[in-house]
Amino acid sequence: MFRDYGRFTELMTTTDPMRKNPGFLEQVADIGRDKRTPSLVSFVGQTGSGKSTLIKLLIDFAVSSKEAYPTPVIGPRGEHLPTSDNVHLYMEPRTASSQGPLLYADCEGLEGGEREPQSAFFRKKRRAEASKTSDPECEIRSERELKWANEPRAKSREFAVVNLYPRLLYTFSDVIVFVLRNPRVIEHVFERLVQWAAAAIETSSNQPALPHAIIALNATEHGLSGHPWDVVQNTETILSDLAQTVDKNDTFKIWAQFWRKRGRAINSLYDLITCYYSSIQVHLSVPTHHRWPFTNAS
Repeated sequence: MFRDYGRFTELMTTTDPMRKNPGFLEQVADIGRDKRTPSLVSFVGQTGSGKSTLIKLLIDFAVSSKEAYPTPVIGPRGEHLPTSDNVHLYMEPRTASSQGPLLYADCEGLEGGEREPQSAFFRKKRRAEASKTSDPECEIRSERELKWANEPRAKSREFAVVNLYPRLLYTFSDVIVFVLRNPRVIEHVFERLVQWAAAAIETSSNQPALPHAIIALNATEHGLSGHPWDVVQNTETILSDLAQTVDKNDTFKIWAQFWRKRGRAINSLYDLITCYYSSIQVHLSVPTHHRWPFTNAS
């Protein structure tokens, strides 16, 4: 079952500058619907990679001491259970009242298995308590049956996290941020990005524009070789190292052949990835938690 808790509507309503205007009630007849155009930045990646932490930092760095904006709950270090469940939206403070507000989507982590994340447990508990008090924040605004989930594997939590959420986010996002901690698996990250995009494009009839892609290596340690703060050089180096995998990696070969049959020249991984994304950047410079000044700068 696909459930909508009305988070998007709540964020847009509570930050609508017209509703903050003292004369809103007198003007409401002339206002009509909210005409702002929001943008979406979606964070995906393995469970425990630091997606929620990065979103929290981005919001905390942007908010003043007099303001309060919701942020993700960060799980304790060393905890074996996943923290975040499903997909949660958060507002970027500096753009909240602008004509183009920026939203962050925190997606449940990959490879968490069938174990229920901690937030799912607390959500059920809160809903059980809210049913006695009619708490509107816990109400399900709409729900839709997923008719394609007609066999056990398709009904599993892991299947939804790996196949459903990223495809939906690809379709509606302006930027996809894939967060990881191990740079040695970056080829697999590109595989994921290609597979999600290919599935989304082939099944979508309203893809207005290709999203941008960012690969962020989180919790960079001291002494990282090369130029960890140079995004352009990092991106060029990684794409150069992986260029020929387009004809070696099984996933890349399938989709490279797909585009070649349609007249696209696919001679490198960059050629393939730009069939699905407007641009690609590799950030190898998100510092560890004890280097906040560097984190803010990056």
